[in-house]
Amino acid sequence: MSSENFERTKENVASFVADYKNRISRKLKSAQTSPDECERLLGETERGVEAAYRQLQSMEREVSVAPAEYRTMMNAKLRSLQRDVDTINREIKSVRTNQSISRGGGFPGSSSIYDPRADIATLEDRQRQQVMFGTDVLNRASESVARTQRVAAENEEIGVEILGELGTQREQLQRTSRKLDDTKAELSKSRKLLNTMHRRVISNKLLLMGIILFEIIILFAVIYIKFIK
Repeated sequence: MSSENFERTKENVASFVADYKNRISRKLKSAQTSPDECERLLGETERGVEAAYRQLQSMEREVSVAPAEYRTMMNAKLRSLQRDVDTINREIKSVRTNQSISRGGGFPGSSSIYDPRADIATLEDRQRQQVMFGTDVLNRASESVARTQRVAAENEEIGVEILGELGTQREQLQRTSRKLDDTKAELSKSRKLLNTMHRRVISNKLLLMGIILFEIIILFAVIYIKFIK
C-alpha cells in the first residue's frame, strides 16, 4: 500500500489542479476579469505550480522506495498529476506571453516579461534533477543488490554448514541404528538362552522329585518287608 505521505501529497496536488480548472482558468478566460485580478491569479497559479513540482518530486521519492507490487499504480497516479501540472504551467506561460504582447510588455504594475529561454532552463533543470534522482535511485538499487548478494552468500555458507551437520548426524543415527540392531540380536540370544536354562531347571526339578519319590517308595518297601512280614 502507498504511504500516507504519498496519498496526502497527491491530494494536495490534485486539489491545486482542480482549483485551477474550476476557478482560476475560468476567471482568466473571462472578459470581465480586470488586469489586476488577472495578475493576481497568474501569480497565485505560478506559486502553486512551483509548489506542485516540489510535491511531485517528493512523490517520486516515495515511489522509488515503495514495494514493487504497488509501484506501477503509484507511478500512474504520479504521471497523471505531472501531465496536469505541466498543462497548467504551459497555459500560464501562454497567458503571460499573450498579455505581454498585447499590452506591450506586461500587465500594469508588473515588470515580469516572458522569456522563452526560461522554459528551456526550467526544462534543463528538471531533466538534470531527474537524471540526478535516477542516478541516486540506481545507486541505492545497486547497494540493495549488493546487500542481497552478501546475505545470499552468507545464507549459502550457513546452508552448507547445516548440510554438513545433517550428514554427520545421519551417520551417527545410522551407527546408533546398527548398534540397536546388534543389541536386539544379543537380547534375542539371551532370551533364547534363558528359556533353555528355564526348561533345564524345570527338568532337573522334575527329575529330582522323581528320584525323591522313588527313594520314598523304596523306603516304604524296606519297612514293610522287615517289620510287617
